[in-house]
Formats: sequence, structure tokens, C-alpha cells
Amino acid sequence: MASSPIHALKVLEQSSVSPPNSSVPETSIPLSFCDLMWLNLNHVERIFFYSIPTISTSHFIKHLLPPLKTSLSLTLQHFFPLAGHVIFSPDSDSKFHYHYNDGDSISFTVAESDRDFTHLAGDDARSVIELESLVPALAAVSADATPLMAVLVTVFPSQGVCLGLTINHGACDGSSAANFLKSWAATCKSGAASAVLSTTPLFDRSLFVYPKELHAPSLEFAMKSRELHSVTPSIHTTDHDLAKTDMVIASFWLTRDQIEKLKRWISEEKKVGVHCSTFVVACAYVWTCQVRARGSPTNQVAWLGFPVNARGRLRPPVPEGYFGNCLGVCLSNVEVGELVKEDGLRVAAEVLGREVDGLGDGVLGDVDAWVEMGKVFKDERPLSVSGSPGFRVYDSDFGWGRPVKVEVVSLRNTTGAMSISEGKDGGGIGIGLAAPKMEMERFSFEFAQGLDQLLHSC
Repeated sequence: MASSPIHALKVLEQSSVSPPNSSVPETSIPLSFCDLMWLNLNHVERIFFYSIPTISTSHFIKHLLPPLKTSLSLTLQHFFPLAGHVIFSPDSDSKFHYHYNDGDSISFTVAESDRDFTHLAGDDARSVIELESLVPALAAVSADATPLMAVLVTVFPSQGVCLGLTINHGACDGSSAANFLKSWAATCKSGAASAVLSTTPLFDRSLFVYPKELHAPSLEFAMKSRELHSVTPSIHTTDHDLAKTDMVIASFWLTRDQIEKLKRWISEEKKVGVHCSTFVVACAYVWTCQVRARGSPTNQVAWLGFPVNARGRLRPPVPEGYFGNCLGVCLSNVEVGELVKEDGLRVAAEVLGREVDGLGDGVLGDVDAWVEMGKVFKDERPLSVSGSPGFRVYDSDFGWGRPVKVEVVSLRNTTGAMSISEGKDGGGIGIGLAAPKMEMERFSFEFAQGLDQLLHSC
């Protein structure tokens, strides 16, 4: 047994998992403009905590690990790009493509930890350094071959199991990743001899119809991003490492009843002329709390950005099973002074609601504007949103029961980022937030106090 000195994590097994032999032919798939836009940005890192008080490491390895690996192999037969690579071919016109060879695999690590499972899976602020050891690394095969997925399973004897996934955002968006995860979990739980697919994944890039003029600027963006990462990889910079020691992730919850009361308060006397969805209300509330916690000057501009699933918004619509990135990006802004005043929540909800209502069929917008958005994300510390309640991450039952906590650890890469999911019981909203320690303390106070004041006024 090899041991890791980091956070008492003991590596028990390092292996790989492939689709069944000869089940997938050698395949190359071009990248859409949307894949290129996300290719060299941060990976998506998500961890799932399962409470199993009777679990022992030997029991897990003997009884739970084999079906977990077998079901992953069966599922990867249908989601094979995740086992392949993004290949950079500088002499080709396209520069990048997905490539799968028979036998390609994903890294699969099994580890053991003696740390406090309840603390790690809790809601209170936890250091990103504590959580990131539960996230698998994506190790490049070469400078021109980038892997797309890795798995790390950590056993906490007599406590539970943590399943950690890292997925290269260039491979797919949240909708596609959720489809893969649902299929893997269902296959594992059923013990079936073939994959139990949530939705059949589709890889035909002609299904995603978009203006061809979007491709050139997105390719240029991908090339520049690749060059920047190869020169100064952000995950290894000293400044980033110092910032991590002060960065924490915490969880917050809004029940169905609280959301409905917030909607009524926002819509009181029809002062807000847009549709207040649950997503809009939750993001608007977090945004106002964050702005207050930061204490920014009232004449400063506050920003919020979020991705939008474009599949059903395009003409022709893209099938639900389309595997890849099919996203629009929305970026809203308003002066801080508008958000911190008494009816700041209404202002935030109207700004966000207007942005959502105005998407229509133009969800892809102008890719040149996306590059400008990237500058805003770098310089203005916007509240950036990842995830969706529609992904139903708490339904991920591999036969061990529903997860007691799901955390998006990649929030650590963006100061002020939030994740959004359904509540643990399937209702309400779960919110994950990453922020420096002092800012998180102020945010927690604003979140609790704001709910108390707003809900008592309903």
C-alpha cells in the first residue's frame, strides 16, 4: 500500500477503467465552437458523500468496488469520449479533436482516510485544502493529449464513502455530465449486464446548428488559452496557493416554503415585471448577500454570470441527449448601491429575470462578447454560477443510498463562485459558495439575517 502524506489520505489502488474490449471503434469527433470556448478553462470537480456507518475498507474493496468499476466500464461504452482525449494537432485546420482508441481509459484511484466524514460532508465553512484532496487529478498523457475524466473513491471506515469526479469542461457541459452520472449510478445499482441509460448520448456534431462565423473566434480563444496555461499554469502559481489557504467552501439551503415567500415578497404589488423562477430568486438572494458581505463602494458595479443550456432554445432545437457543450452565457450587472438598499432583492431579481426572459432564440449571442465576458470574470470578481437544480445530483444512488452531500470543489478556482442544486430531499435549493474566510463569515450573517427579516415581512 502506497501512502500519501497529504491529509492522512492513503492510496490503496491506482488503476484504470475502459469500455469493454472492442466495444467502441477508434473514433474522432470534432469540437464545436462551444467546446472550444470551455476547453482550457477550469475542470469541473464534484464530490459525492455517502453515509455508510457500517462500512469497512475490506468490505468496500470486496463487495462495492467490483460492481462500481464494472458499471463504469459498461457506461463508458456509451459515453466513450470521456475515456479518450482531446488531441491538439497544430498542423491541422481544426487544431483540436476528441479521439478514442480501443483500450483508452480513465484513471481510477481508491483511497482511505481517517478524517472526520461528518465535518467534510457538513454545511459549515471548510478549507478548500481539506476538500481538494478528495478530488482526482487529470494527468496529461503528453502536451498534445489531454484526458477528459478521472475518478477518486475515498473510504472513511465506519463513516462512509466519498466519490470524487473531475471532468474536463471541454468534454461536456453540466447536462451531459449529469446524463453520464445518472446512467452510471443506475447501472451500478441495478447490477445489470448492460448500461442503464438515462438518455442515449448523441455525438453527431451536425445536431448542433450554429452560425459558422462563431468558430474562428472560439478557436482563437482556445489557442490563446492553451498557450497561457502552458506558460503559467494557474494551479501552480504561488499567489494561487497562498489564496487557497484563506479560501473556504460552505453550504446554504432555501426550503420550498422560503422560496415561495421570497417570490411573494419580490412580486408584491407587481413591482417586478418579469417571471421570478426559483433559479432567479435563489441567485438574486445570494447576489445581494454577497454584495453586502463584500462591502464594496455603492458606485461600483456588481456582476453575476451564469451559463444557460441552449439545447431547447435553438432553432432547430438540439436533442436532449446531445453530448458536449451546448451553452449560452449570461452576464448581468447593476450598481452596488441598488443591491444594498431595502428593496435590493427586487432589483436583483428583475435584472436577472429580464436577462433570462430576453434569451429567446438568441441564446448563443455573439461569441466576441463572450471573450469580453472573460475579461470581466478575471477583473471584476463577479458571482459566477455553476450547476442546476435540474441535474438532480442528489438522485445519484449507486446502491448505497442517496448522497448526504454533494459539493462542487472547483468553486475554489473562482473567488465568489456559487453552485446551485436541488435540496437534499429533492425540494428547495442547495447553494455552495466559495469565498475568503472573513467574507464567508459576513455572508453567513447576511444570509441568515436577510431571510429572517424578509420572511417575517411576508
